[in-house]
Amino acid sequence: MSTENVERFVNEQLKEDLRVYEKRLKELNAEMLEYVQLKHMIETILTKEHRAEFKTQVNIGGNMFIKARAENVEHILVDVGLKVYVEFKIEEAIFPLALVSF
Repeated sequence: MSTENVERFVNEQLKEDLRVYEKRLKELNAEMLEYVQLKHMIETILTKEHRAEFKTQVNIGGNMFIKARAENVEHILVDVGLKVYVEFKIEEAIFPLALVSF
């Protein structure tokens, strides 16, 4: 294999592969950040004595947030992947998230 062929392979194939992997890594990091934020929110809710209402801010995309209020925080929906949500009691929801260590 000549030097030119190696350079062509690196430039055409390996650099494109690297771009794909970097994009996927960025997506995974964003997803992990969402789970970490959810875990912290659940921990905050669990430390409150009065759980009848919870005020927070919700990311609506593009790092734009709106104020939100949950009147009942006894149950929570958790995205478990593929747009599938599972309802958990708030005390149960922390367990699957505790398995995700970042």
